[in-house]
Order: sequence, then C-alpha cells, then structure tokens
Amino acid sequence: MRRILCLGFLGILLASLTGTAWGYALFDPPMRVGDPDLPFVYTIHYDIDEPSIRDDHEFELIKQCFRNWGCTPGADLPFVEGPHSPICGIASNGVKTVSVQDCNNLCGSGVLGVTYRLRTAPSEGFWTTGTDTLFSALVESDFVYCRNFNWDDPAEDWHPCPGNRYDFEGVGTHEIGHMLGLDHSAYAAATMFYAIAPCDSTKSSLHFDDQRATRVLYREGRIYLGTGDHDNFNGSLTVTNCGNFGFTGSGGWNGQSGQWGSGFVYPSGGANTIFEASMAFGSTNGPVSDNFRSDVNPEDDDFIQTFPIQLRDLSGGEQTGFGIWDDSKNDETPYGVSTVFRSYSYPTNPDDDYVILMYWLVNESGSTISNFRAGIFVDFDLANYATNNVDYDADLGLGYVHDPSTTTEVGLAVLNPEGVSTFRAIHATTETYSDADKTAWLQSGLTQTSMASSDIAVLIATGTFTIAPGDSALAAFALVGGDGHTDIRANVAAAQVKYATLTKDPLISDVGNTSPTSRIDLAQNRPNPFGPSTQISFALQNRAGVSLIVTDPSGRLVRTLHSGDLDKGRHTFMWDGRDNRGNPVSTGMYFYSLKTPEGVQSRKMMLLK
Repeated sequence: MRRILCLGFLGILLASLTGTAWGYALFDPPMRVGDPDLPFVYTIHYDIDEPSIRDDHEFELIKQCFRNWGCTPGADLPFVEGPHSPICGIASNGVKTVSVQDCNNLCGSGVLGVTYRLRTAPSEGFWTTGTDTLFSALVESDFVYCRNFNWDDPAEDWHPCPGNRYDFEGVGTHEIGHMLGLDHSAYAAATMFYAIAPCDSTKSSLHFDDQRATRVLYREGRIYLGTGDHDNFNGSLTVTNCGNFGFTGSGGWNGQSGQWGSGFVYPSGGANTIFEASMAFGSTNGPVSDNFRSDVNPEDDDFIQTFPIQLRDLSGGEQTGFGIWDDSKNDETPYGVSTVFRSYSYPTNPDDDYVILMYWLVNESGSTISNFRAGIFVDFDLANYATNNVDYDADLGLGYVHDPSTTTEVGLAVLNPEGVSTFRAIHATTETYSDADKTAWLQSGLTQTSMASSDIAVLIATGTFTIAPGDSALAAFALVGGDGHTDIRANVAAAQVKYATLTKDPLISDVGNTSPTSRIDLAQNRPNPFGPSTQISFALQNRAGVSLIVTDPSGRLVRTLHSGDLDKGRHTFMWDGRDNRGNPVSTGMYFYSLKTPEGVQSRKMMLLK
C-alpha cells in the first residue's frame, strides 16, 4: 500500500493520517531490513532555467539548500548529488528530485513550492512522521518550485530587495526540510515556519528549532526519541523508546530531543498528573541507569533506543506498546542491560483505569549481574502540586498520591511476584538528584513512605534480581488512577488479575509456548551470545512436519531455517545472522521457534558483531 503526502510553503499543509500519534520521525532503526538511507542521494532536473535568477545560478543555490541542512551541528546528514534527472515535477520513480517546472500542475494560489513524500512498506529504513501503527517508510520525496512568483537570490542583487521577490534559497531550504521528514515549526523565525514574506532573506539560515529537529531525525551515532500515546482507556499516557513515560523529560521537555509528550492525563478529559517519569535500574552500591533529572544536567540521559517504539490497536480495543533500549549512554558504568518494554491498556471496566508497564531486563554484559533492582521515578503533580500527599499501601504494593482539592488518586503498583523492594517519597524540588542520591534511594527499602502537603516525587522498585549472562528478569508495574482510595485499590486489583492473564514472556506472545506436557526438545543455541553464526539443535521422537524460524523481538519473521518433514532423531541447523533476503541483520536479541504437531517452543539468543 502506498500513501502520498503533499506539503507546500504558504498554502499546502501536511495531510492527516489515521493511527497513532508520533513525535519526531525515527531514522534508520537498527532492526531495519535493507541498506541504510544515508547518504541522502538527490537529483536536480537537468532543464532548470528560472528567468528571475541571474547568471544561471539556480543549480548552485539548490545545492546550497542541501548543504544548509548538512551543516547542522550534532547531525549526521551527508548528501550526494546524483546525475541530473530528465523528470520534472513530481514522479513516483524512487528518485528524490528537485525541479523548477510544475509539470503536474500542483502549484495553487499563494503556494511557493510543493513537496511530495511517497511511502511504502517498512523495509527501506527511513521512518517518517505521521505513519500509522504498522509504520510506513519514506522511499521518495520530490520538490518543485512554483513558477508563478518572482524569485531572486539575495546574495546577488537584493540592493534593496526588488518588490515582491522571494528568496529562492530560503524557500528551497524549507522544502528540503520536508523532503528530509520535518514538518512545520511553531517558531515564526524558523526555516520550517509555514510562511515566508516577500524580501525575507533569513530562511536559508537554520533556526535552533530546525537544527534540534534535524538532530532528532539524523542524530550523530544513533537514533534518539520516539513517542506514542495510549489513549483508549479512561485517560491517556505517552510512552517512549528511551525509558521515559508521561511527559518525555523534565516538565514535558527533553532537552536532548526537543520532544513533548501528552503526559498521564487522568481521568479522561482531566489534567496531566505527571511532571516527569523514567524507569531506572542498578545494583547495590552501584550507579543507577535512568533518564530522570539530575544535579548536573536537566536529566540523566543513560538510555538509548535499539528498537523503535510501536503502539498497536488490537482486537477488542486493547492497545499495546513495544520498544527496546539499552543503557550504553550511562557515563558512569553501563550495566550492559537491554530493556525490552511492553505496555498494555484496555477500554472497558474494570480495566480502563490503569496501564500495565512491563520491563524485561536482558543481561548482555557477559557476566552475572547480582543484587539488581529495577524501578520507576515519577514526579506526580496532582491538582495543586504544592499540597500533594504520598502514602504507601503495603497490601497492594501501591504507592499513591492524593490531594485535598480532588478525590482523584494516582499511583504505581508492582505486579511481578518479587514485589516491592523500595518505596520512597522524595521532595521534588529540594533534593539534588545526584548519582549518589539515586544509588542510595534505590537500595533504601521501605523508608520515608509518606509525605504530606508538598511538591513530591516517588521511587518504587522491585527485585532483588540475579541475572545470568543472556538471561533476563521481569519488572512489571501498573500506573493506575481512581476516584478515591477504595476505587484505586479496586483498580490495582483488576490490574493484578489482568497481569496474571498476560503471557509470562510478552516478547514471544505471538509465537506461543509449549504446554507443560509437551515432548518438544529444543536446545539453547550454541554459542550464545554469538557472532557471526550459531547452531540450533532439537530432537524429534517421531517423524513429523516441523518449522524452525527466527523472529525479531516484535515477532516479525527474520529467517525461515526449515519448513517440512524431518525424521525421528536429533537435528541441527545453522543460522548465519542473515535474513531471508540474505542481508546481515543488526546486533541484538532474536528468538528462534520450533513448531511441531506437539506444539511450539521458543528460546532467546543474542547476536553480537
């Protein structure tokens, strides 16, 4: 299925698409299929002759428009000019083209330029804004200048500006921003603002908002932030691909990414109740990995995506989120833990007042991690934030916030059987949030479990875990609200019941598991972790039709190793770290699954390069 989006300067806006609302686009996720999209290869129509531009300067001005974006500090955005194109206007040919001839008659009244973006199946690796919950990929973007205007080059002959002339380079820089995946900025001074005035020569110089958005899309090193909203329950909640939820950083603003979230709105139609939130983990007396505020920066920045955040609407109105991040950006000592995240929300009573947050902590360090706890920092702001109260309900493992001005209560409860290991009420504005503070708090147990009439934050944690290399532990929480304490308790109880019905390992829920009486004998792959290849062995008690497949953490098929009949006995297959197209896949966690008439069994494996 293909979708075409049209954007234009001074008139044509981004077309809306149904589906989950996303933040900035995500570029080139590591789990991509196919080659990366950098460098950005573009072509210019060979017959560009804009009469109002002197000395045949059009080609150089268009190239400069691309260079303007390529010079963004902190962005990795190389451009390559391809051979001149015979195609003018907009053409669905897989080539990114700029022309000054509106061969498709797209230029309407008041429109200076038009950009089309063509999307198809998610195999090219370029993820853009406005996609639906199954994602679409940008395979082409074309830009055409509209000729019903007088163009000029301010650097050449605006002395002063001739009346009613428009900056050829400034408009081109704006439209190329659309080609790259950016949408309109709210800042009037920004290049990506929706309008430009005659004789305005400022749009060829990028505003800080233009540069910030570019770094999100094309950040040096690795991708940064994506968001999605659970909005099917009695409220809404933003989840992200880097450990934050609610607002995506302190006060909703993440200084690194320039992203807002919708927060945790509860109840539906009410106000946001979270100022900042992040998951966190660490060992006894060790550093804490988190994306919560700190004493040095606006917030710690320890987590980074390794698989993009996805939200999907399932049958019955259920919504589920999925993403993966690791703590490789921890500037103290990274643990080498990859977090596989799943979230669940439901539209009907008694399950419409909570969101389940599940974190699978996968040890990729190569050594056993001991005395390990995982938790969540939250700065709740319920009604009048200055008069909030915190209490702890030990029966339910629930830390909750209430305020005298409202009957609404919000809180967090631990769902996994290890229960609560730490709950602590924290003064939101007077603590330093140093690394030492976070380490002490995570190991503090049930101390300072209440606080009255203050601007508050809380930490709730579970554990303690011992995680062998390649193994994982599960930390699960319910973010919950209620109308009074009796109601919030009932909603926690409903979350506990729902949690018990979810598959124990959500990563392989789409694959399935064998029953306890199954006679399937699927061995752990060897070696594990591995690179570049590993062997997978299993035994059959009878001749049978079997399939052996490899999937990524989202359940997407990567490789079919066998499909067909096999004789009784032991069988071994090799996987060389390639997909069904023969392309090498990225470093990360994968699953192999054996399906026989007896059932299905799945195991995890880790590919390292």
